Amino acid sequence: MLWTFLFSLYTYFILNNKSIALLLQNITFQNRPMPQMWYIQLLPVIYVLIPILSIAKKYFTQYLGSIFIVGASLLGIGTLTASFTQNKLVPFQWNMSGSWGLVFIMLALLIFGSYLNDIVKSKKTFILLGVGAIISFVLFVINTKQLSPAGMMSTIWYTQIWIFIPGSFLILVIEKLDPYFEGFISKSKSLQNSIIKLSNLTYGVYIVHYVFLNFILKFNIFHSGLLNTIILALFVLIVSFVCVWAITKIPKFPSFVFLTK
Repeated sequence: MLWTFLFSLYTYFILNNKSIALLLQNITFQNRPMPQMWYIQLLPVIYVLIPILSIAKKYFTQYLGSIFIVGASLLGIGTLTASFTQNKLVPFQWNMSGSWGLVFIMLALLIFGSYLNDIVKSKKTFILLGVGAIISFVLFVINTKQLSPAGMMSTIWYTQIWIFIPGSFLILVIEKLDPYFEGFISKSKSLQNSIIKLSNLTYGVYIVHYVFLNFILKFNIFHSGLLNTIILALFVLIVSFVCVWAITKIPKFPSFVFLTK
């Protein structure tokens, strides 16, 4: 929230978005001041609904699972039909380009994620999720092959129903491999310390990278293309890590700013 406030002021004074109404929308989370801060406007809704979800799981488990399955199916059918008909037919009239569409997606992710611990304990459910991940991936590839690059990006972003099922399965696979990874890391004290130091800097990198990206793009050094994009991304990442690391070395620098503690 602190960084949203600061980014709002940044867009108002530095980027010359001289609109008091827009500034107020940014500060009150009705709009996002920077592209990578898109999730901020969703946090209040999600924080309010997390305890409600916990209560629902405790007292209405059978109903909650059914609601999720029905909701996910409707969302999948709706987005698939809309994509193949080029938005001429949009079942259930979900506006997936708006904030409430993102709220729905995040809540679906939240509910689905809350069952992951239960899923990983059951071998049958784990296999079923794996089969669902393969089917989702195949459908996703079939759907995106017919789209333009611009349409493909929006499809990837707004049809996360096809992404978080394979993604959840991948997370569970990683969780099963985690003990082996932890065992490997524990053998090297220097590697363990390096990972901890890097992880402490990641939130700071997330915060500052967009400013560096905007600054670098002004010089028009990196042109379009996959290779240039990868080089640009690595360059921004390295510069951001070095900058955040240098800032955190300032004596008495408050650790909460970059969540380094």
